[in-house]
Amino acid sequence: MAYSQKKHYALRNTQLLQDFEGDHKDEWYRLATLAFGLAKSVYTDADKVRHDDVAPFLQEALEGSPVFRAVMRRRKQRAKMYYLFFADYILDQMWETLATEGEGHE
Repeated sequence: MAYSQKKHYALRNTQLLQDFEGDHKDEWYRLATLAFGLAKSVYTDADKVRHDDVAPFLQEALEGSPVFRAVMRRRKQRAKMYYLFFADYILDQMWETLATEGEGHE
């Protein structure tokens, strides 16, 4: 499920939106690029990958990321849903770039 207003409010209330910009934006982009590439390699017969194809891979990447785990600890958040919400936010913000670059790697 794509990024929604409900997810936006939840991230804003936990102050996780503030962590998208700033010191770790390159890390979010790196993880999103890896997740996009993985989704593309899994769905080889699809004409294109979609946001909801990539989000689960990005969520897993965030769960394994020491950087994002540190952000979650600093924000005192433990709920798993925030990993998916943040993944959806990253994709919402970076999708145009990811899709354009992903098309160039075919």
